[in-house]
Amino acid sequence: MTLDPVLRSELGPVPTKTMDGRTMIGHVVVCHGRNKDNTEIVAVWHVNTAGQSVGAWMMPVDLARPDPEAARKVLQLCLRRAVTAWNPAHALSILAILEKSAGVTALPWHETAVAIPEILSEIGLTRLTCEKRTTAERQAKKHLVDIEWPVDVPELLPATADGFQQHIKLTLPKTSPVGQEALLLSNLVHWAVQRWQENMTALRRRRYLQRDLGQPSQLPSGWETRLADAYASNHC
Repeated sequence: MTLDPVLRSELGPVPTKTMDGRTMIGHVVVCHGRNKDNTEIVAVWHVNTAGQSVGAWMMPVDLARPDPEAARKVLQLCLRRAVTAWNPAHALSILAILEKSAGVTALPWHETAVAIPEILSEIGLTRLTCEKRTTAERQAKKHLVDIEWPVDVPELLPATADGFQQHIKLTLPKTSPVGQEALLLSNLVHWAVQRWQENMTALRRRRYLQRDLGQPSQLPSGWETRLADAYASNHC
């Protein structure tokens, strides 16, 4: 994906459905920093519900100088999506500044924000439940074997996204610092979606797990709720 200061999008939003039939279109990653030429920019990445990066924008925005037109462009890109980050607080503060600059009513971004450590913990807890249930089922069915996960989710998560990147040995192409941050967070969302799909593969193959955990879902229920709530509430 080429990064430059102009609008760039690869795919339009493709709505998907939660387990209870609500609509969701995905995540938005919002980062602020400076480009290679020292221009102050806001980076916006779209990541769909399947964890695929489907759009990227690097927009010159000086947060200290109100620019209603630029602010509205960034805010428009964030509508109906859940703000997603390792810790969403910084991204939410960027949006608050942009809303003030644009002179628009503040939206409840914080109510639907997704913290990546929280979803990783939910994925890990589901794996633990599967493992415990398999151990119990083996008491009656000796032929059962342990679940082997293709990729482990660490029980103790590093404090930062950079630390987690090092832990999972994720390699990314080099770009400007703000672009690098957005690229990392987008890839971590994709990594988390993959781990959840591994959970669902185990669920599909073992009926006794379905009795306890229900039918496979695209994402964990709490995660889907945030995306669906964002689609319903974060719009003009």
